[in-house]
Amino acid sequence: MNKSYDNVVYTDTEEIHDAPNESWLTTFDNPYDPFTQFDDWYRFDEIEKHYCTCGLIARFTKTSSELSEELIEEDVSNAIDRILNIDFEGKYKKVVNRDAKIVYTKGYTKEDEFV
Repeated sequence: MNKSYDNVVYTDTEEIHDAPNESWLTTFDNPYDPFTQFDDWYRFDEIEKHYCTCGLIARFTKTSSELSEELIEEDVSNAIDRILNIDFEGKYKKVVNRDAKIVYTKGYTKEDEFV
């Protein structure tokens, strides 16, 4: 069963809300999982397509090594949300890794593949 909260589509289980989360920004055309296939994901993003998504996220974050991991994750998530709000090309989507489950956000449809 799918549920939607705050523009995020949560899939598979009700327990997903209790799991720790990690957010990342990716493009609809990137076939790789940024959480489990980061090297392939990065190669596609940086070398093949020249999107520089990591750099884009870095420009929108205000993180510091002095912050806790939770605050850094929150800052990255907020930066991704700001990027999505100005994504006039509609090429980005936010993915959330919750307890080894991938959650698709903003603009994801069943026809989109993300493996």
